[in-house]
Amino acid sequence: GPAIGGFILEQTGFTSLFLSALLIGLIAPPLALYGLKGPRHEIALPECDPQDFSIKTLATVYIAITSYSFALSIIFSLFPVYASSGGILSFEIGILFAVLGLTRVTVFLQAEAISSMGEKRAIFLSLLTQAFALLVLPFLQGFYAILVGMTLIGITFGVLSPLTVSLVSKTVPVNKIGIAMGAVESSFGL
Repeated sequence: GPAIGGFILEQTGFTSLFLSALLIGLIAPPLALYGLKGPRHEIALPECDPQDFSIKTLATVYIAITSYSFALSIIFSLFPVYASSGGILSFEIGILFAVLGLTRVTVFLQAEAISSMGEKRAIFLSLLTQAFALLVLPFLQGFYAILVGMTLIGITFGVLSPLTVSLVSKTVPVNKIGIAMGAVESSFGL
């Protein structure tokens, strides 16, 4: 994430950096649409043979997490430099991140209501929102326009974080949940 982003930034600039994140982000929604089809388990699967659970769903969730994680690492490590170079004051950058965090927490707290539309659908729509935000963010000018972009990123982070964890917990057998959750949590912000 940050190292790759820094390399892209030094070689080609901010627009290429955000567009690279967009390309990674665009990979996830079609794969999510394909890979997240199938039965949804309301409760964790009982202990069973690892071949009995959906590798396709689990792989798709990890692809979504990778996309989310790459965007997360760019936003948190390189966005302040981008905003500062565009004339956004340090105080305003702090406000942008505060709004992103508050939006993320607010949406995160609504995870149960959001999952009522279907976790898979919510993840797909969130990935599309992330792709859109990454597309427009490098072209936004001024504090208030960037605030809108950061709010969209906050919504995305607030949906993807709890729902991908929930979906993974429903996809793997009980005896594999610890490994799966460890893999999910360790991949955020790579």
